Amino acid sequence: MTNFDRNKKTVEEIENSGKICVLDIELQGVRNIKNSHLDARYILIRAPTIKLLEERLRARGTETEESLAKRLQHAAEDLVEIEKDPRLFDKVIVNDDLERAYKEFVDLLRDDLEKTTKK
Repeated sequence: MTNFDRNKKTVEEIENSGKICVLDIELQGVRNIKNSHLDARYILIRAPTIKLLEERLRARGTETEESLAKRLQHAAEDLVEIEKDPRLFDKVIVNDDLERAYKEFVDLLRDDLEKTTKK
């Protein structure tokens, strides 16, 4: 059994219990899940710019210069891929204001939870 199969089984168990499973995954993970039978909503939460992402990561103080460069490169590549296929995500939340972005995300979760409990 692959990691994806194990993770998919866990997500299915959570879904079947009437809960919402929230995953923080990379773009390839989004594609893998889209190719499965899981009923999912795809939400991208992103910084307004790569420059602002860099500032935020530097402020955390958790990245080496090497890991920071890799993360920024990866983020830039992901944005190019997302622009090529805007249907990858059902909703894109630009985190330019933390409180607003958080509220928007929570509102989406509430909508999904209401739909789940009505099934």
